[in-house]
Amino acid sequence: MKKYCLSALICFSLLFPLALKAKDFDPRLLEASRRAYAGETDAAKQLIEEYIQEHPDDPNGLFVKGVVFDWEGTLKNLPTSHQKETFAVFKEANDMAFHLWDKDRENVDRLIDIGNSYLFLGRKYGDLGSWFNAVLTAKKCQQHLEKAQKLAPDRVDGLLALGGFHYLAGNMPPGAAAFKGLLGIKGDKVQGMSEMKRSLSGQHPFVIDTQYALLNLQIDYEKNYPEALRQLEALQKQFPNNPELRWKRPQIMEKQDPKSSHASFLEFGDWCQKNSAHCHPVYVFRAYYDAGRVAKDQGDTTQSEQDLNQALQYPSEGFNEQKGLLHLWLGQSQEKKGDLPKALQQYQEAKKVPNLPKNLKKEIEESVKKLCEDPNQGSLKC
Repeated sequence: MKKYCLSALICFSLLFPLALKAKDFDPRLLEASRRAYAGETDAAKQLIEEYIQEHPDDPNGLFVKGVVFDWEGTLKNLPTSHQKETFAVFKEANDMAFHLWDKDRENVDRLIDIGNSYLFLGRKYGDLGSWFNAVLTAKKCQQHLEKAQKLAPDRVDGLLALGGFHYLAGNMPPGAAAFKGLLGIKGDKVQGMSEMKRSLSGQHPFVIDTQYALLNLQIDYEKNYPEALRQLEALQKQFPNNPELRWKRPQIMEKQDPKSSHASFLEFGDWCQKNSAHCHPVYVFRAYYDAGRVAKDQGDTTQSEQDLNQALQYPSEGFNEQKGLLHLWLGQSQEKKGDLPKALQQYQEAKKVPNLPKNLKKEIEESVKKLCEDPNQGSLKC
């Protein structure tokens, strides 16, 4: 009997060696990610480039590099061209992961790498507005990551991608059922949430990304704002100088209680001005713009004008729609007061803002036309 048990144990260990040991990652991968979230993107780039030079055949180095590029673009308010550079990093990672997997299709490391690469690349397609490519690309992650989980259930480094896919696939609106069936998309949001939470248990490069993803799911899909605030607080303790995380608080507050959010937006703007080394001035524009928007929605015209005029003191690159709306609202406010020259001036400033949505551009043009064609407008220079 003892010989039989020993033989069975040896046989099991030979058949399933991969399921018994999690992968050990170079700590520099997670450290580079931490520095990116901390706002230290230059240091993060240097660290991950050193790793890539030493490990040119590891797609995980490129995955983390893409994350670092993402945070650099966000925190420094870089132009759309930077998004394309980030996309190129994830595309390179996907190509590398595919070629490595194609040589060894039963290897768990290769399965996880190729699966992760499809999800990250799909997300970047979405950031660039190519939604069909985003869905088709992200869908490819599922088969590889599910197979990896069967071979090695303890490998949690693929569960951010797999859990995220399962959650979003299971959370599609009922009207998308035909679309899901056509593309063969299957998923369960409860399963996906469970997988993502399991991802937090490992020391892999995507632990912080998982925390951030879970926060956004609580805000955008679960709409569990108390839980979102709890998760946000945990992230802020780790990264107190990340303005994007601080920016989340007034956004959550507005969803939870719009009346209390005005003070929260102003508080964020005040923090940014005092911490300019960590906070790009465009965040101050956004803070005062949203404070003015909230005050306007609550009927406080005086406060709204004050906030919106304050927003104009700061750069707004990348937020053309908000700047166009700002001038439109200020013009409407002046028109209600009867100060038509100032109203026209604001409308004309709104018209100068490039790349506005068609409906907003039309509303601005109609406001100018209405004002200029009013027989009671006097001597306005239209």
